Amino acid sequence: MIQPEILYEDAQLIICYKPAGIATQTKKLGQKDMVSILLNHVAQEGTGQPFIGVVHRLDQPVEGVMVFAKNSTAAAKLSLLAADKENFIKAYYAVTEG
Repeated sequence: MIQPEILYEDAQLIICYKPAGIATQTKKLGQKDMVSILLNHVAQEGTGQPFIGVVHRLDQPVEGVMVFAKNSTAAAKLSLLAADKENFIKAYYAVTEG
């Protein structure tokens, strides 16, 4: 299983690189997704009940940088920021051949 690369982490959030092929979040039993992988990561820190809040999503075949909240307060604030199209900019690039 390909693991996400954690680019930045503090007490409030995790910024990581999601590899192509891993879902952001899924309800399929036994299928690893970003949320379950990061919940396991946070649980290893031993700081109480782990929490991962999805701030935005990337489709499963897409790779890229994602932001996740580590508590409900951060999730609410980050979700408000993500809804602000002036300060939270998403850029998509396609790699093609030919």
